[in-house]
Amino acid sequence: MKKEDLIFELSKKMNIRKIFAKDYIDTVFEMISEGLSESRSFILSGFGTFLVKKRSARTYMNPKTRAKVYVEEKNIVQFIPSKKLLNKIK
Repeated sequence: MKKEDLIFELSKKMNIRKIFAKDYIDTVFEMISEGLSESRSFILSGFGTFLVKKRSARTYMNPKTRAKVYVEEKNIVQFIPSKKLLNKIK
């Protein structure tokens, strides 16, 4: 499902104009992004949790060229689905 589809479904389900549905969705995404940029977790009860984790620096080998490549430490976003969501998609 694309963002446009989500906007359409929300506008239909809540019986609101698409522009308002777009504003709601953009606001939620912005809040999640801001929280994650500050390294806070974002918990959506019944859906899942977004976490920021540090991936440590490491050296790996390119399998094609066999050259060793150094990858610096970086932050990654991890999503952990809730039990309710996992049961729903089984």
